[in-house]
Amino acid sequence: MERKIRELLTIKKGRIKAIFHITYSKAEDQKLVCLHKKNETRRKLIEVLTKTPGITGQELSSELDIDKSTVHWHVKELHADNLVNFEKDGRAKKYYLQSSLLSDIDNNNK
Repeated sequence: MERKIRELLTIKKGRIKAIFHITYSKAEDQKLVCLHKKNETRRKLIEVLTKTPGITGQELSSELDIDKSTVHWHVKELHADNLVNFEKDGRAKKYYLQSSLLSDIDNNNK
């Protein structure tokens, strides 16, 4: 949900809100990454997916020391905003960040 107030752009998803100046030039998916990174679990999840693409939900659960259902819920939210993709490998799903976001995240971490 987006709303423009004078010179501010507000994006809200659930209880998380991000406010950008109207001249902020990042693409919509980059704004969504900023929004999702406000949640500590999703921020950690994005960091792990950046370092180890193709990781499974079980491996994410072990890496982040959180329940597998919690991982699934957060990945589902990221997938709904087209930030995460997955491939089925037998019974497991391997998760990947959108390739277009990887370079932006790497640049922001430097």
